[in-house]
Amino acid sequence: MIYLDFAGKEVPANLKDESTFRSKHTGAELKSIEVDIVAEDQEAHERLLKSIEKGSINSTDGKGSVLSRWKVKNPSYSYTDAPGSHYYHSLELEETEELRVSSLTLGGFSLQPYSYEEKFDGDALIIEARVLLSETQYAELKKLMRAAELYFPVVRHGISEEPREMRFGKMLWSKHEDGIKHELLLVEKIYDEVKERHSAPLFEPEMSHIQDMTAQQEEILEELITALADKGLLRMEEINDIRARATRRTWEKRREFYRVDDIDTFL
Repeated sequence: MIYLDFAGKEVPANLKDESTFRSKHTGAELKSIEVDIVAEDQEAHERLLKSIEKGSINSTDGKGSVLSRWKVKNPSYSYTDAPGSHYYHSLELEETEELRVSSLTLGGFSLQPYSYEEKFDGDALIIEARVLLSETQYAELKKLMRAAELYFPVVRHGISEEPREMRFGKMLWSKHEDGIKHELLLVEKIYDEVKERHSAPLFEPEMSHIQDMTAQQEEILEELITALADKGLLRMEEINDIRARATRRTWEKRREFYRVDDIDTFL
């Protein structure tokens, strides 16, 4: 016997089957169960349906204390009016965890998110978080983003101390008086390994056209620099200086594509 909380009413359920599985998030052992519930009238039946539609249910000790939280899977019911009106519900329930991250360590760089969610795409972990950064922290984050290594270890303190090899996705940011709000979209390496084998090219044919136009603009600028040099209007050291300054500024200019007024209202 197990008690389930349906809209504030604790209802006894018959435990039919029970098994265990490992949490992808923490590695903890969780339960998966099957239960049967009898609703003896229309009102009780509708109360069960409303709670089931929410997708999650709490189990209790029958005295008001919550024991576990469950994800509802494959609900079904049947009806009989002899004797009386009874609705027989069958549910599969999967135990869930309350995930609370205390901090994230990204390649040795520690941050405290003020908003955090994580999910799995297949076996690949996807993290969506937001942080408020000082100018110093923002400089450190940009240094990590510009590093040659695509993947770096990520530790989710408070959830799991196991490091996972992840990379940055496309991330928005906004500047404020008290600091820089920055989105953290982190994608596990296995996601790329699977997608590389199975997915079609993204952003086509737009990407090919953008690449063609960018290459054309680059050639025009090279021809312009060459013409100015041939006419004696630019010295070679000046050309090298122009190219060096452009290279340094390109990454920062690209960051402006992801700037918004406020990431909290934009997302």
